[in-house]
Amino acid sequence: MIRVFTYISFSLIFLTGCGDSNQQIQEDDDVENFIRESENYMKNRDFDGDNISDDLLFTYTEGAHCCYIMSLKLSSKQDTIHYPFEMDGGYEFGIVDGSQHNQFEIGDLDGDGLPEIFMTISTYNGEEYSIDSNWTIQYGITSNYIIFDYRNGEIVLDDYDPEKYPVKKK
Repeated sequence: MIRVFTYISFSLIFLTGCGDSNQQIQEDDDVENFIRESENYMKNRDFDGDNISDDLLFTYTEGAHCCYIMSLKLSSKQDTIHYPFEMDGGYEFGIVDGSQHNQFEIGDLDGDGLPEIFMTISTYNGEEYSIDSNWTIQYGITSNYIIFDYRNGEIVLDDYDPEKYPVKKK
């Protein structure tokens, strides 16, 4: 089961609003439908190929255009990997509903049968910022567009390269 931290905070804030009770019921239904669609986009993702779903976890830092920080727990590993990259989702739930393909996308982007994660990092409101030099040292990335790929028993990060990942449409 994929767990996404933002569901709780968004639902509580949204569901405790005041106003017309009929409007509130409709808003409650809209939130439930949105959560269900988001869960369908995120669930049953097996990044390591062991036929067991892996967990993607997101922390939402709040703000009008900011930011998600992703963690990944593979079923084949004991530890959760916490990544430092901030991703601008545009709004709360902005990446977990599958609507922001220019920011975040899950799919078999290289045709190897396993899903990869495409992510745009270090942007705010559409503006790109330089990549932290420590990220280049630790993860080998130099671009605002990165791929999380499972190879040889590990998650490997790469700069997005349309020749290497031809399935991704930018």
